[in-house]
Amino acid sequence: MKKNMSDFSLSELKTIKKFIDNFDSIGDLELMMFVLICDKEKHPSLNMLYTIDMLNKQGEFSPYELEVLANNQIDNLNDLIEADLETFDTTHEVKRHFDWVRKNYDASNLEQERSAEHAKEKQIHRNKK
Repeated sequence: MKKNMSDFSLSELKTIKKFIDNFDSIGDLELMMFVLICDKEKHPSLNMLYTIDMLNKQGEFSPYELEVLANNQIDNLNDLIEADLETFDTTHEVKRHFDWVRKNYDASNLEQERSAEHAKEKQIHRNKK
C-alpha cells in the first residue's frame, strides 16, 4: 500500500495529474473523491471482501507472514494486489509467496465477466422495451 506520493511510479503520478487536471477546483475534486469512496464502500470488489483472515483459514500464511502483512497494513486481497512487495521488510521467499497468493486468488477476471454479463442483460432488457 502506498503511503506517500513519492511511493507512486512516474506513470502513476502522470495518471493522477491528468485526473486532477479535469477539475476546476479542489472542491470539485474532493466531491468526486467522496463519490468514488462511497461507491467503493457500497460495492466492494471481491478482492476487497476476501480478507487476510479468510486466506489464513485456508492455511496460506505462517505466523511470520501474518506479522509482515499486518506491519504493511494489508487487510485483504485487494491490499495485497496493490502493494509494492519490494517495500516489504522480509525475505525474497516470503515476497514470492505473497506474489503467488495474489496471482492465484485474484478475482478481478470474475468481476469483469460478471460486469460484462450484467451489461448484456441490461442491453437485452432495454431492447425488449
